[in-house]
Amino acid sequence: MKVTDVKHGYRGPKDASFDEIKRELLSLLENAKEKGVVDEGVIPYLDLINSHPDYVTSSSCYGRIVLIDLPNYTKRDSKFLYKWHRTVMADEAWGALENSTGKLVWLKADPLILHVSCRDVAAASKLLRVKAAAGMKRGGIFSIAPNRVQIELEGTYRMELPVKKGSELLVGRGYLEFLISHANDKFKRNQKMWERLARAFKEMA
Repeated sequence: MKVTDVKHGYRGPKDASFDEIKRELLSLLENAKEKGVVDEGVIPYLDLINSHPDYVTSSSCYGRIVLIDLPNYTKRDSKFLYKWHRTVMADEAWGALENSTGKLVWLKADPLILHVSCRDVAAASKLLRVKAAAGMKRGGIFSIAPNRVQIELEGTYRMELPVKKGSELLVGRGYLEFLISHANDKFKRNQKMWERLARAFKEMA
């Protein structure tokens, strides 16, 4: 199973120029592609943004459907049990749930997430206008430095609920099929959001 939640953050000197940062981030991304840890679905969108001289992606998640053990609902104690960066068949999901082991297993549909380093505030503002044109509600600047401005964009198509406690199933087969149908719908909506974002970015460029 391929993982698309790629974090290829900059690890060089703090006083590097934006162009130096971009070169390292692109190198890290290419290494991740070669290792097969970047989902094919997100690659065209990362390549599109990275083709612009004022932007470089620093981490991303295409969108996903997961079964995850969240006993305390904290990242530190969580454990991914199954992860799909595509739509899921009901039989596949039911089998995965039956085989899942954990204290409290949740079914989640997570939205797209994209972190972008921008050359300056003007470039960041331009990208936020792209976000608005694509109909994306969540996103903004979370870090400003002399050599780059960091932006996070996040989709809103999500779902999460507990489905198994220990060995006890909290949902029946029919209800899980209903949930998977909704999770798949949210995944498809995430795909459409990527497409709208790409069209708006091309119009800006």
